[in-house]
Amino acid sequence: MKGQRYVTGFNVRSPKTYFTADVEMDADTALPLANAKLYLYGTQPPEALLVLDRDGGVAISGDSLQHWHQTDAYFSFVGGVMMKLMGFIRPFNVGPGWLKQAKPSADALRGVLGLRFEHLLPAHGDVIQGGACERYRVSIERAAAR
Repeated sequence: MKGQRYVTGFNVRSPKTYFTADVEMDADTALPLANAKLYLYGTQPPEALLVLDRDGGVAISGDSLQHWHQTDAYFSFVGGVMMKLMGFIRPFNVGPGWLKQAKPSADALRGVLGLRFEHLLPAHGDVIQGGACERYRVSIERAAAR
């Protein structure tokens, strides 16, 4: 996303970045995939869903929509316990770290429910095949009401 910075740790204001994208996207960017669109949350740091109009709709998320329904072999015992306590290990979850840092509006969150996607490829967690948008309704409404 245009304006996104890739920094080590959680200090998004850090002057040190470890990665610079070759192409930055925003609402006016011509996407390289047919029948694709970006849904922008209007947050800072910027975040969007990429939605592909195929197979009932396929969304690809970054930090906003997560599906870590359980820890896996890449979590240490302590790490898994801490991630559960912090609210990250939940099915069909709106990313708690992203919510805290990006502070999306209730309208931007609820706008996801108006998108057409049956499947989700989240950056954090497992793929959801079938009914993805509807499965996020409860967590999106909870996050929007905060």
